[in-house]
Amino acid sequence: MWRLTALRRDERGIALIMVIWVLALLSLMAMSFMAEARVELRRAVNLRARAEAEAMAEAGINIAVARLVAEHGEIQPQPWTETIAGETVSLSVLDEHGKIDLNESDPEFLTSLLKSEGVPPNSAAALGQAIVDFRDPDHDAGPQGAEDADYPAGSAGAKDDRFATVDELLQVRGMTPRLYARIAPLVTVHSVMPVVDPLTADPRVLAAVPGIDHAELTRFLNLRAELGPVLNAPVPTDPAQKRISRDRRSKIMAKLRAAVPQHNAVARFFLADSFGQPAFEVIADATSAEGGHFRRDTILRIDVGGAGSYRFLEWRRPQ
Repeated sequence: MWRLTALRRDERGIALIMVIWVLALLSLMAMSFMAEARVELRRAVNLRARAEAEAMAEAGINIAVARLVAEHGEIQPQPWTETIAGETVSLSVLDEHGKIDLNESDPEFLTSLLKSEGVPPNSAAALGQAIVDFRDPDHDAGPQGAEDADYPAGSAGAKDDRFATVDELLQVRGMTPRLYARIAPLVTVHSVMPVVDPLTADPRVLAAVPGIDHAELTRFLNLRAELGPVLNAPVPTDPAQKRISRDRRSKIMAKLRAAVPQHNAVARFFLADSFGQPAFEVIADATSAEGGHFRRDTILRIDVGGAGSYRFLEWRRPQ
């Protein structure tokens, strides 16, 4: 009788242990499910925040484009912010004529840009010529340049055609991602000119002009910074005020043109007057209330002779 009672107690103990293990296992499964649910919820929140930021950035692009078209590309607004659905979007507009064209600039200008960005002189000369060899249609390498035979086996080699996008610089022999990141904002494929507009060019572009006198450049940049806000102020809608604004802008333009650096024959690298249809890079940087971030970057060309017509040349999200 005693043994039977002890056996029954042992069975109850084993059953209790099994129940505890089952409960522990179920608890672990529940905790795992809850953790996964939290991750999915956080992912959904992040996706929604990013979608909101993307919508805000694209709305900002449309606002900036409408402003450029309304002013026929004559005004390059200073960076500004727009409030959209209670949130702010940072906008900036860059004139493509103020950048160095990869397809049109000569090796001297390209080499000078590379040197100004810290590339040693010999390496800068070789890379500048490699850029020219990459775009030209022949298969003859220039001095220190690079054609197909100089590229690693299995690579595409030199394109032997015009750059379609700035990103193709990464395919040129000798170009590194770090150097590309520094010079990409300073170059373009949409200017279609071997010169730059000194009134809109980035100071780093102007500093890269071969032989430029830096004291003269500093004076010009100071004057440009002083007159820029007036030059790029919105055009009034009132016809009389619009004429006054345009006359004032013409005088400021003439004053700035007269102050453009001239020493050492650097004028050959500068655009003397407006040319062709203006092209602009528009950048919109948006952050939603929930922390989502999105940057949209587009390049468009404005038809100054048309009734508010324009054409997108690139539409991308920079990495």
